[in-house]
Amino acid sequence: MKPWFVKEAEIIKFPTPKAKVIQMPNVQSYPDFLTGVKDLHNRKEKGEISQDSHDKLYTDLIHRFMKKESFETPWFLRELKEDPLQQIKRLIIDKINLETNENILRKLLKYVEGAGVDDKLSAGIRGDQDAKGLPNLVADIMNVPGTQAEKQSFADNMQKGFIDIAKTFSPGLRNSISDIFMNTVPVDPKNKEKMSKTFVHRVFERLMAKDYRPGDSGPGEVALAVLSPVITRTGGTAGTVSDLVVNTKPPLYVEAKGQFTGTPGRLKDEKVSTHSVTEAKRVLEKYGFGGQLVAVAPERGKSLGLAGPNGILEKLAKEGKHKPFIKEMAKAFFFKRGQEYLKGFEEVLASNNPKEIIDYYTRALYDMYLKAKVSGEKKLNGMIFVNKSKQTVFYSQNFDQVQQNGYKLSQLYLTGTDRDMAPALTIQ
Repeated sequence: MKPWFVKEAEIIKFPTPKAKVIQMPNVQSYPDFLTGVKDLHNRKEKGEISQDSHDKLYTDLIHRFMKKESFETPWFLRELKEDPLQQIKRLIIDKINLETNENILRKLLKYVEGAGVDDKLSAGIRGDQDAKGLPNLVADIMNVPGTQAEKQSFADNMQKGFIDIAKTFSPGLRNSISDIFMNTVPVDPKNKEKMSKTFVHRVFERLMAKDYRPGDSGPGEVALAVLSPVITRTGGTAGTVSDLVVNTKPPLYVEAKGQFTGTPGRLKDEKVSTHSVTEAKRVLEKYGFGGQLVAVAPERGKSLGLAGPNGILEKLAKEGKHKPFIKEMAKAFFFKRGQEYLKGFEEVLASNNPKEIIDYYTRALYDMYLKAKVSGEKKLNGMIFVNKSKQTVFYSQNFDQVQQNGYKLSQLYLTGTDRDMAPALTIQ
């Protein structure tokens, strides 16, 4: 017998679910990011999850598979090191026989990765936009015109090095660039174009180009360092006394002054800057030559000459004012430092000979350059001049060796900038 409320009530059946209970996705269960993205998208399309739920789960998915970054080794560098051959292949212009050349690529890459070449390229320029990495280096070498045989020989001998240290760094000896190489092979007659320089020589010149001269680096720094396991490039970092270190016993600390095109390397450094443009202008103004571009040697139609025919010294000598002018102008030349050179420089100014004046001033800067570059037991030993246009390499440890070899100096301007008073040396 049923109670009265059951008899009188309208019984409503408890609703049955139209579908099974949906379990929310667990982002931790996805094996990889793409699988998770596809699954979330499909569930949203089927109506199993709302747009808001999809967005939240998608954000969780991103966080789960986000790469853990570090400033020192970001993900693109870590992944690059796993297989740089693919990037190198993309950088190589000439794809002919690329598969055949892969063993050469591997050999080059193995050497440059294990020999500290990366440090030679990036030392002191880690934030520089011109800095080159290992894949670029290997690709650039492979892009240098040459046959497979030449490139194979290059890869086989790179560990031995291609720079003859004894010849290259022999004081006072001028070499042609082609004479400083060792472990080379003759030019392969199978080259598409006629070649007069060996493949190593071609690589050397490629590494002298502008994109391998970051910052104030001179032509030849990177080329010498990359092509010899004995030579290290310092990159001008703090505490260094030179551009290059030749790791012999004892080591040689060498400044590089190269010339690829245009003006050669100048004797310019904060530690050896002596001239005061402001003081020179004051002296010239005092003696009636203010507001003019004044060069040491006369230039027809361009500037007024300090010395030489119709120069300032000659004009003041006629008026009997040259002696006090010489003393004051000598102090302007050696205003910041180098007072020990004053007396000799006054005598040279009195000679009214432009070449002798420039020679004396350049010798003083050269001597001061060598003396100033000292840090603890490290001391600058000499300078190496690499000149692509003249195809010469010259290493000197004093200015006498430069004079004995023969050289050409740039014009010096008293009223220009500090750079205009830094002589540019071209070894003849």
